[in-house]
Amino acid sequence: MSGPNLEDVTKAFCEFNLPYKCLKYGTCYDVTSYCDSENYSVESCFPEKYSRNTTALFKWCLDVAVNKSQLIHTSCTHACYAKFGCNYVHFKPKRLDKLLRMSQAQYVHKQDR
Repeated sequence: MSGPNLEDVTKAFCEFNLPYKCLKYGTCYDVTSYCDSENYSVESCFPEKYSRNTTALFKWCLDVAVNKSQLIHTSCTHACYAKFGCNYVHFKPKRLDKLLRMSQAQYVHKQDR
């Protein structure tokens, strides 16, 4: 099975909230994802094990801020910033709970739109 032709894919428009295009198939994605060059699929920049645990994901992001080698892909350097919407690196652990509540409230608000 072959995919769409390259001309159609390159002409396809990606929405503002998904500004990047993964070629071969033209899937649009944002900064919290990356295009896997081996299978041409869009993958999450975040480890699957944290997908439903915002606290653990935030802690992982704090670790990644210090140790970039933990990144899933080199194009994921701004994924944590985009996810939490602030410069999370400057938050002290005692303010983590407040930040997480704010982040979750923003996420719920976005889902309601």
